[in-house]
Amino acid sequence: MRNKHGGTESQHVKALKAMGAKLPLTEEPEIPKSVAYLWELHKSVRFSLIPDNEKLSLMPRDPITIRDLIAYIDQSGLRLNREEIDAILAIDAIFEKYRG
Repeated sequence: MRNKHGGTESQHVKALKAMGAKLPLTEEPEIPKSVAYLWELHKSVRFSLIPDNEKLSLMPRDPITIRDLIAYIDQSGLRLNREEIDAILAIDAIFEKYRG
């Protein structure tokens, strides 16, 4: 399909990539199974479930602090090592950067 400039969408994307432009994600990246639990933990700490008519919506809370994470770990009884804690905080920093 031709766009308004006469080229195809794939030609447009190729041209943008050649110019070094940052492109929005067109699909969600696949999270490796070995670290998917860290993403799920991040979602549990960072988001609240809000009832919205007949469905539940995720509402982000404030950025995660180390105290928030330690409190969550203490309440849930989880045992996380320092690298896992650092990874969750890094995921949150990336989320906050691109939250828009």
